[in-house]
Amino acid sequence: LIGTVGVVRRALDPEGMVFVEGELWRARSNAGRIPEGQLVRVVGLEGLRLTVVPVAPEEVEAVAGEVQPGEHVLRPLASITRRGNPAQ
Repeated sequence: LIGTVGVVRRALDPEGMVFVEGELWRARSNAGRIPEGQLVRVVGLEGLRLTVVPVAPEEVEAVAGEVQPGEHVLRPLASITRRGNPAQ
């Protein structure tokens, strides 16, 4: 898992959740708060908790191919209406 790129699913402040290689993991950031949707790279593993760092903005395009299918960024909840129909 070390070196793998994933997506933050619950903001890291300093702990949260990331989606890496098709699985949801508990994760910790030593680099401050990382918002939901940010690409991160795994730099450590302690038990079942990953340590991650944000992918630098200039690296995002280069690493986009490393993100596995299903790891797409989730739409913000604000884009879904109360009835759950985004077309309304």
